[in-house]
Amino acid sequence: MARLIALLVCLACLLLSVAVDAARLIGKRGLRVKPKKKAHGEDVDSHLIEFQAMEADSCEYHRAMEPMIERLENDTPFHVKKITVGQRQSEEQELYTLIDAEVQCGGLPFFYNRQSQQSICGATTYKNFRAWASGKPAALHCPPPVEEITGEAAQGAPRPRKGVFGKLKSRMADVKEKGQGQMSKRRGAAPKPEPESEQPAEAQGEEGSGASTADADVNAGALQ
Repeated sequence: MARLIALLVCLACLLLSVAVDAARLIGKRGLRVKPKKKAHGEDVDSHLIEFQAMEADSCEYHRAMEPMIERLENDTPFHVKKITVGQRQSEEQELYTLIDAEVQCGGLPFFYNRQSQQSICGATTYKNFRAWASGKPAALHCPPPVEEITGEAAQGAPRPRKGVFGKLKSRMADVKEKGQGQMSKRRGAAPKPEPESEQPAEAQGEEGSGASTADADVNAGALQ
């Protein structure tokens, strides 16, 4: 019996030493738990919310904000959670109505920051949008230029290129434009040669007949 108790005590001491060594090893290396990734298409929880309509793709203001949301998520660790509203007596609709009652936006898209309790009504500029996401003071109404909403800027002149090649190309275009301007000035300053006046054939014939008549009169006077 005494031997059994001694054996159990030795076994307990051995297990305790193994547990202590394992704890020290984990403390040195650090135990990191990787966050569980969301499945594709599954929306993660966020303090930034976008309330959108059921047919958001047909809304030009929603389409104008899509590139800004993507840019924000690439530049910052923030994520914008999208909530579709439009169905009556739904939790999403009740939440939107409750939040919108304070600012009286009355339209979509509608952005709400749960931490700072700031809102943005409709489309806005990226500067204002990023300030709202960061919890900094942001304007409720700060619409972007009309070109960014309608897309007229993208259909117009091409965007200027940046970098060394872009600067070189723009400089060559300026030199070419300046040279063309100087050439046009020189051409405008040079006197244009006046075209020689040509008399019609009928006028020349009349002058010839008049000269012959005068010669005939002179000859007749000499004979008399």
